[in-house]
This record gives sequence, C-alpha cells and structure tokens, in this order.
Amino acid sequence: MTNIFRLVLFSSILISCSAKKDKIHELQRLNGEWTTIFHGETISEKWELQGDTIWVGNTSLLRDGQSFMTEEMNIQLKDGKFVFCTSVKDQNEGLEVKFTLKEHSGNRLVFENLKHDFPQLITYDLKNDKELNAYISGTNQGEKIRMDFNYKRVK
Repeated sequence: MTNIFRLVLFSSILISCSAKKDKIHELQRLNGEWTTIFHGETISEKWELQGDTIWVGNTSLLRDGQSFMTEEMNIQLKDGKFVFCTSVKDQNEGLEVKFTLKEHSGNRLVFENLKHDFPQLITYDLKNDKELNAYISGTNQGEKIRMDFNYKRVK
C-alpha cells in the first residue's frame, strides 16, 4: 500500500511542477527587449525567462549613449497566482513592491497593489509581436494619474 501512496504522491508532484511550468510560459510574448521614447528620453525594458519558474526584467534609461538601470522586476507564480515584483532605485527605501495579477485576458495583464502610494496598477497590453503598450496608473495625492509607455520590440 505504501508503494501505491508513493507513486500517487510522486505523480502529483510531477503534474504540479508541469502545470506551474506551463503557466509561467503563458507570458512568453513578454520575452525580449522593448524600447520607447518617454518625455524625450529612450527607455528600454527587457524580459527573459530564467529556468522554468520566473520572468526577470529590468528597465533602463538611455542617456548620452549610456544605459542607467532604473528598475529591477520579476514575475513569478506564488500560490497559483502571478506576482509582479519591482524595486526602483531611490524609491520605497529600495524595498521590493509586489503587485498581484488582477486580470489576465488574452494578451492583457493587469497587476494590482491598492496599498501602494503610486502606481496601484501596472498594465501590459501586448498588441502583437512588435508592440507592447504598458502603463502605470492610480491615484497620487488625490489626483488620478496614468503614464503610458508604447514600446516597440528591439529583440
């Protein structure tokens, strides 16, 4: 009887790992390098899958031929839900801020953290393989704000 129990347990673990692996691959279209011009400056956002469990990204500001990293990000599965984690230099005392996936419909991802000062929402809308519209939005000091980043794929 214990051999059957072990076999069932082992099979369950394999199925669970496979399901987690398949789910993280749902974000495959984020993979690559994206750029946009925002207030006259070039911003680059890069995403890549590390292993089979986490998407790692960073945002850089390109100025005078030099790249300055401004944000480190990752998207991972926690308790069956996607969580977007970000740390921005000189914000939130360098601590990571987490946003939980609120909406995933088609090529649209909306992450939410209503307790964060700004933004409360981070949205990615993958228009096609070459266009990624992203925006951050929420309320800051009573004012509704939305900042759009219309990226084009570089790689």
